[in-house]
Amino acid sequence: MNEGYSNLPYRQGANAFIVDETESYLLIVQKQSYADNQWDVPGGGKENGETPQQTVIRELEEELGLKNVAVIQKSPLINRYEWPLEIIEDYYKNRGLLYRGQEKHQFLIKLDMSTPLAKSRKPTGF
Repeated sequence: MNEGYSNLPYRQGANAFIVDETESYLLIVQKQSYADNQWDVPGGGKENGETPQQTVIRELEEELGLKNVAVIQKSPLINRYEWPLEIIEDYYKNRGLLYRGQEKHQFLIKLDMSTPLAKSRKPTGF
């Protein structure tokens, strides 16, 4: 941990691990801002007044256009990690907020394969 930042709060957020109806495929996305070798699961930061579950539902609509999703399960584990000093300073510079890192709540979502998103995409391998 960077000296002087240990008293800062963690940015709160949520991630969605989305499986298809048969639980055969896991949806992982490559965001447009990522480099070729960077992948992630959908999710993002909590907005004022949201619960972690409300955050993940909003993020799924914003990032993937999914509406009326059902949360199958919430993990009891929270992914907590520290940010390097450059990220702490960049976040403050761009958003005026100081955080020491993130705490991400993890949710399991089952995707209805009849949704337009599921119909328009084919699973791909690595």
